[in-house]
Amino acid sequence: MDNKLFQERLRKLRNERDLSQDDVGQSLNLSGRTIGNYESGKRMPALDTLIKLADFYEVSIDYLLGRTDNRCLNSTTSEMSIFENLPPEAYEELKILLDFLHHKYLDH
Repeated sequence: MDNKLFQERLRKLRNERDLSQDDVGQSLNLSGRTIGNYESGKRMPALDTLIKLADFYEVSIDYLLGRTDNRCLNSTTSEMSIFENLPPEAYEELKILLDFLHHKYLDH
């Protein structure tokens, strides 16, 4: 885990919402000082707190820990859910579209 990246992401997420460390701490039943310690790298949160932070900011734990740059929670599930109610003939059209996009952007 990249501790520096965790600190930066935690701070960035808080700033994007225009919240103080006290605001975040209060929402998570922690002190603002504790949030500050996480952002400065003086402390790392316990697993249960890490889960609370990810839920609070609506990002994945992997994003917080620097294992991915994708912020999305359950991105595969949410992306795939849009296809659930499509008729069978739509799947063939999707395959054609995906092949086109693959060739356009990945085949150079």
